[in-house]
Amino acid sequence: MPNDVFISYCQPDKNEARYIHDLLQANGLVSWIAISGSNGVRSGKPYEGQLVDAIQGSRVFLLVYSNYCNESTEVIKEVRNRVSGQATMIVRLDSSAFSGDLSYHLKGLPCINAGRDRFMATINEILPEVQQLIRSKAAPKAAGSTDRLLFASGLQRLEQKDYAGAAGILRQHLSIAPENAETRWYLALALIAGRKTRRLDKLQVMRLEELLLPAVNYGKGGDKYVNVLLAVVKFGYYCSNGFKVPSPSLEQLMTGVALGEDKAEQLLTHLNEPDNKIWQMVWQTFAR
Repeated sequence: MPNDVFISYCQPDKNEARYIHDLLQANGLVSWIAISGSNGVRSGKPYEGQLVDAIQGSRVFLLVYSNYCNESTEVIKEVRNRVSGQATMIVRLDSSAFSGDLSYHLKGLPCINAGRDRFMATINEILPEVQQLIRSKAAPKAAGSTDRLLFASGLQRLEQKDYAGAAGILRQHLSIAPENAETRWYLALALIAGRKTRRLDKLQVMRLEELLLPAVNYGKGGDKYVNVLLAVVKFGYYCSNGFKVPSPSLEQLMTGVALGEDKAEQLLTHLNEPDNKIWQMVWQTFAR
């Protein structure tokens, strides 16, 4: 599944919903919420279809519930679009009873009674409960042909520039094949999602570094395409913003690099960084 958690909420509860989203993301989970700039509704595609895909492509459906939900036609639509057997969690912000429609779908499901007045005091109860639900619904690790199909599906989504979908699938593949440098490379491209690396925030850059560093090649032989992508990220974020570049340096990453044509094409397809010195080197070598 592309996402670990889909977060449903009403507009008056958006601050609590966003806080939960940030908490999950900060702890390595892929959380989808409509208002997120990185994993939420994107322009150019119908809003309703994106919601359905996100709901049905998530391991856990998390509802931030308050009495406002009883008056929301959108929340009941989202609840109805869950797939059979999908893990569901309710974070209650008040003690109001479910309306008839919501009660039909939600009665008896797990709840965390956070409450508005003590929300921050109980927020840390949410993470372990969500993690437990994900573990209980986790699919067994694939192997062989399933492994290859999963990887191919991630690349197909990337080729279509469905970056959120590609990232979700490639995360699954990485859990199966953590030593696969290509998975780390393509996942990083999906997470950057065509954005300028100088405009990424520090947390995003740290996650990209954590993802790519295990596959960096400091030896004399072998392909060093991971080195090049990490160098693009580092130059774009650190150098372009006037920050000090942490280890490894650009010189360490780029020593003896010989980028293959296929990876150069992928990098130029999914990133457009004409002000980035490392990207320019690739462009000057491979652009036709």
